Amino acid sequence: MADHLTDFFRAWGESDPDAQGKALRAALAPGFTYVDPRVPGPIATEGELLDYVAAFTSGAPGWQARVLRHDAHHGFHRLLVGFGEGETIQMHGTYFARLDDLGRIETLAGFRGDGAAA
Repeated sequence: MADHLTDFFRAWGESDPDAQGKALRAALAPGFTYVDPRVPGPIATEGELLDYVAAFTSGAPGWQARVLRHDAHHGFHRLLVGFGEGETIQMHGTYFARLDDLGRIETLAGFRGDGAAA
């Protein structure tokens, strides 16, 4: 069920816009919502999300986003995602997700850092 989450973040490092868009669209449930600290408000359209991820890809060429840790509890998923180039992690994000019955992302909310108390 969590494959769509892994595929979603893997797409952030995809340099081919068509392949990136296809991977992102496949991971999203109809009516999805995405938020993180870098967006001014919830993203709820494919176009907005594709533009947002494409901006990440062009602004950080060679960077990838990958799921480092994932667990689930009563239908909620928690992920630790590493962002960086190659094996070097430059920053972390903690994400919470709800998936639909097909495992596609309904809601994905991201927070800065690895979740450790500051």
